[in-house]
Amino acid sequence: MLTLAYVLYMQWLFVQKLWNNLEAVFNTPGTASEFQEEAIKFASIHKRWIKLMKKASDTKNILACCKPGEGTQADVLSAISQELEFCKKSLSTYLQTKREVSLII
Repeated sequence: MLTLAYVLYMQWLFVQKLWNNLEAVFNTPGTASEFQEEAIKFASIHKRWIKLMKKASDTKNILACCKPGEGTQADVLSAISQELEFCKKSLSTYLQTKREVSLII
């Protein structure tokens, strides 16, 4: 169980760092208009992240947060991680395309 707690903790830190970086991008004025679809997805992810953080804060026993299975905090964290990675890839692709266009001009 402690191994599972460690794995969940490391995933939590990874997701928190990625969320923090993307939040800075999507909270920048103008970003939402350029990335409408991703901004909507990020807003949904943001709500679930805040809900997950609240639930974890209310749970006083870390091992209770680490139960495997569908609908658990570990499951929600995994889904959020995948969705944040998708947003990051979309953003990276857009920026790469923009760089290539600016080099041509």
